[in-house]
Amino acid sequence: LAQGTRIRTLPSELGDLYREQGAMDKVYPLMQLALERQPKEEKRAPIYLALGEYFLAAHQLDSADLYFRKAMMPTASIYTIAQCHRNRYRLQKELGRPKEALRHLEQFSAYADSISAMTREASIRKVDAFYNYQRMQKQVAEAQLNAAKSRNLNYLMCLVALAVIFALSLIFLQWKRRVKEAKWLAYKREQTLQSTLEAERRRYETEKTNIESELRRLQTTNQQLNQNASEMHTALLRLRKNELD
Repeated sequence: LAQGTRIRTLPSELGDLYREQGAMDKVYPLMQLALERQPKEEKRAPIYLALGEYFLAAHQLDSADLYFRKAMMPTASIYTIAQCHRNRYRLQKELGRPKEALRHLEQFSAYADSISAMTREASIRKVDAFYNYQRMQKQVAEAQLNAAKSRNLNYLMCLVALAVIFALSLIFLQWKRRVKEAKWLAYKREQTLQSTLEAERRRYETEKTNIESELRRLQTTNQQLNQNASEMHTALLRLRKNELD
């Protein structure tokens, strides 16, 4: 409870520290300084509580009870009010007022139970928040893992696509080279065939010319032979005629 209620200004916290160390002469000026630095009355409850504890430690019970009652203002936190009831229980006990002391003890116990319940609820909320956080972290990690897998799959697909494109490019280049080579071979065969045909044509023309020349020579020879035969026939006829004569 004491730890839960010490939401105060620096002078008030220093005052608590000096009071716990027994340096009481340094406590009150710091408390006054804390009041001066906190002009809003509704926010002075922790300082009044510290002043009440200061006077309680100094055995100035009336002043302590005054500040405890001032600290129990409507705007005070449940921790401050619980601490005030606890201190007033001690105060009334020292004053010899058992009924008042018991009343404040009961009030302190009630507030303590409420604070415990609030603490448990807060702890449960913190645990739930922690589990929710863990679940969210797991979901985020799974999402990141799935995203990483998706990226890796995309990278793999890109690599496969690049490999396929590269292979198709090689196949296309090889096909294009083979087509070019086939065209070149066809052109060479055509050129060779044309050369062969031209050579055959020239040979044919030459043979034709030779045959025609030979035919003309044979015709000339035949004509000569026919002329010679005719002359011999004429000469024989003359010879027979002369013999008859």
